[in-house]
Amino acid sequence: MWLANYPLDNQTCPLRLQSYGLTTAEQLLHWREEEPIRFSKEINLPQFLFEGYDIHDETVSEDKVIGNFSSVLLTMAFRREIGYHLVASYIPMMLLVMVSWVSFWFDVDAVVGRVSLGVMTLLTINSVSYTVGKDLPIVSYAKAIDIWIGCCASFVFAAFLEFSLVSYLTRRATRLQETEKLLIDAEKCENEAHLVLLGKTTFGFDNDVETTTMVRKPKQQPISRLSRTVSRRRKVLLPNFRQAKKIDVISRYLFPILFGIFNCVYWPVYVLYPFGGKQ
Repeated sequence: MWLANYPLDNQTCPLRLQSYGLTTAEQLLHWREEEPIRFSKEINLPQFLFEGYDIHDETVSEDKVIGNFSSVLLTMAFRREIGYHLVASYIPMMLLVMVSWVSFWFDVDAVVGRVSLGVMTLLTINSVSYTVGKDLPIVSYAKAIDIWIGCCASFVFAAFLEFSLVSYLTRRATRLQETEKLLIDAEKCENEAHLVLLGKTTFGFDNDVETTTMVRKPKQQPISRLSRTVSRRRKVLLPNFRQAKKIDVISRYLFPILFGIFNCVYWPVYVLYPFGGKQ
């Protein structure tokens, strides 16, 4: 059986009837012209739909000494029913991919919820993949269901990576914000340390003494190293928050569009133009 299109495959089953000891000179086999094949209506296959058959009369050549043998060939065509696989594989995985998109609508600070959702969807897809593949024969090529499972797992994993990127940008911005507060406090202390006592003037009139003390801040000093650092970090802080939110907004539309394109390619390729091979 050729399983490259499984479970969207069609299978052909040949049945050959041939004489064992009588050559064509002694016996000829051929199909009847009227109703050559009779199928019992009580027999059906749960996973396949019978589509038709083809019959041929053939002569099998052995060698010159033994001779030729007459044979008849019946070729039956079957199409695999996809209903079970839709319910057990395709629809659940499609729903899992859509569930992974819910994390794009979470707040960027909802780390626990987004991590739990991503891990759950990945483990569930892995479990479904094992359930689907455990009863199949081991082959050296990828089947249609393998392509579907791999792409769905890739979409879920990509959603998890998107969260990792958003979380990194958010945490980086948070650290910069905390650092900014510390730098602002340090700048205030630095400015207070530069307060100077401008002078102390004494005026005497007879026995009366009047003392006037004037204290004020100096003229504006050049921006210190801490001030320049704060200014640079402010320029980085806001873009990080904006980028994190922008990535989430873009992902809300990009992931569904890409998954829709994948479905538009997957189903026509395997249903309308299946890969040929040995049956």
